[in-house]
Amino acid sequence: MRVLVAEYLVTCFRKDMAELYSDILIEGYAMAQSLGDLLSWAGLSVTTSVSKDLKQHLYFTNSIEVNPQQCISDLERASRHFDYAVVVAPPRELIEISKSLHTQLLQPPHQLIELLSNKYTAVQSLRECGITVPSTKLIKAHGGVDEEKITLPAVLKPALLTGAACIEVVKNASELAEALHSVAKCSSESEVVVQEFVEGVHGSILAFYDTNNVKLYSANLQFISSTNRELKFSGGLTPLRSKEFKAQAKDVASKLKKCFPSLYGFVGMDVVWSSGKTFVVEVNPRPTTTIVSLAKLFQELPQGALRSVILGDSVAYAGDIVVGYSYYVKVKNWIKPPPSVYEEAISFPHSDYVIVVGKAQNPLLALDRVKIFVKNLVYNLDAVLLAEAQTHGS
Repeated sequence: MRVLVAEYLVTCFRKDMAELYSDILIEGYAMAQSLGDLLSWAGLSVTTSVSKDLKQHLYFTNSIEVNPQQCISDLERASRHFDYAVVVAPPRELIEISKSLHTQLLQPPHQLIELLSNKYTAVQSLRECGITVPSTKLIKAHGGVDEEKITLPAVLKPALLTGAACIEVVKNASELAEALHSVAKCSSESEVVVQEFVEGVHGSILAFYDTNNVKLYSANLQFISSTNRELKFSGGLTPLRSKEFKAQAKDVASKLKKCFPSLYGFVGMDVVWSSGKTFVVEVNPRPTTTIVSLAKLFQELPQGALRSVILGDSVAYAGDIVVGYSYYVKVKNWIKPPPSVYEEAISFPHSDYVIVVGKAQNPLLALDRVKIFVKNLVYNLDAVLLAEAQTHGS
């Protein structure tokens, strides 16, 4: 099977985009590289689309050159030569690209992408399906605010920007109006999603669906830090092997398929585990950054093992298949580890950041490295990984 991997920033990059997307350039490249590696290891024939402005800087085993001035039309023409495509992009661009392609997506169809990419409509649809979600409202940034109808603390974010951008946490009513204006200015959107801040463990679920059911899924930690009002996504660790996280992840992934029968391919969910419940905060109708660390673990299995899992009859959990744990952290300054630590850094032209990807048999060893890079976490990472290590670490 021939698969086209199209990551928006790698595919459509122009030099004038570097400043606008400076915070996520490295994540886009890391996902394009990891997706290609993972799907190739599964036995598929993978080609990655690359902007001609980047072709001399990046290397992929198989690639096609795209003119960034006519990026989407080039992708549309190229897609006719592939059996499948995987598109990674910010919400607006993902909606536009998925509509234009002439091949089956290894992710939800365009209509679902349009619904789930909007952080407000997605949550309302999930609630109607019986999936636990935080209280979520859509508020005009420059209108009057009825503070009594908003549950504080709250997370304020745009409806149609990538999950890491323009996010603020408001704890006091006195900060609300200022934060609304700040998020609206950052995102250039007139309305702001205001979502209840759920105390708990921040994580994600990455799932792969066939036409009937979830085939492969993983529950993962997210490293979320807070500075003043700003929330910052810094990376994650995969996979969790706690029975609680595993069972809840399967339940949510299965409910999502029942709610949206046309769901297919890669889907990511941002979640908070709190008081025995899984709150789904957002749904990403595409692969998420978790793929970067998960790909490293799957590539240690015999070549083709992943293909057997996906094409098999049973539902598989990543933590039951791969060995050890992998973490990834987005940093500006990488401190090289001691020789005993397996770690590599992924860099990207025009980005001040690198993605550090490491592997450890015990999650507490991974935590020692992560603490060097990530400060001010919004939840107690030590407690979560200590329990994980006592049961599953070696």
